[in-house]
Amino acid sequence: MATFTEYTTKMGDRLDLISWNAWGDATRWGDILDNNSWLPMQREYPEGLKLVLPVDDVAEDLTIEATNNLPPWKQ
Repeated sequence: MATFTEYTTKMGDRLDLISWNAWGDATRWGDILDNNSWLPMQREYPEGLKLVLPVDDVAEDLTIEATNNLPPWKQ
């Protein structure tokens, strides 16, 4: 099941920068457009747009697994 988070643009944000900050991969900008069909394709975006970004389930699973492998006093 996909989960989402909200992202609010900052002045001068670009799709590749948002993608890099969200997932560490600048080439995933298509995921942003796929989940925000109203968003026009442009070079930069103004401040204050509310975008929906899918949460990367693989990264989330790895974080949970890493936390579960910590000693009890570090969990």
